[in-house]
Amino acid sequence: MDQDRAKFMEAGKYNFGTSTLYVRKMPKFFNFDIREMVYVLVWVTLRNISGELYNQKSLSMIGLKIGRPVQMDKNIKELASFGYARIQVEVDASKPLRKSLTLINSLNQSYEVQIEYGYVPPYCTKCKMMSYTSEKCRAAELKKRRRIRKKAANRPRRLNPNTSPDH
Repeated sequence: MDQDRAKFMEAGKYNFGTSTLYVRKMPKFFNFDIREMVYVLVWVTLRNISGELYNQKSLSMIGLKIGRPVQMDKNIKELASFGYARIQVEVDASKPLRKSLTLINSLNQSYEVQIEYGYVPPYCTKCKMMSYTSEKCRAAELKKRRRIRKKAANRPRRLNPNTSPDH
């Protein structure tokens, strides 16, 4: 049983059709809080990079500038002829994503490379939740309503002059 688990954990990732399942060891004291789940896997496309950078080591180094590189497109040699590379990276959704990188080729010339992101799950910077953006944040609106209600509840009520205090 322990050998099977070790083998399963060692592989680290499993592909199911177009989806990938990543396996990590659970911490001893695991506290499930969805607000802490801000790391997401995204595919990035890099266009017009120098031919000498179409290798695993170079693309991994480039991936480190974007996030944590996880895997490269299997067709990397074919993609080189089309002038782009695809890398899957783990990024922190709570932070702004890089839009470009400055690379240096073998002639020591620097050039700018635009980063195109595939699907990036929406993230709300107001309530720190995934699945919607700050513009559509309901939590901020609910907080505002509660504040208004609390203020109203703490205001002294005016008595109706037509009724006696006994009623």
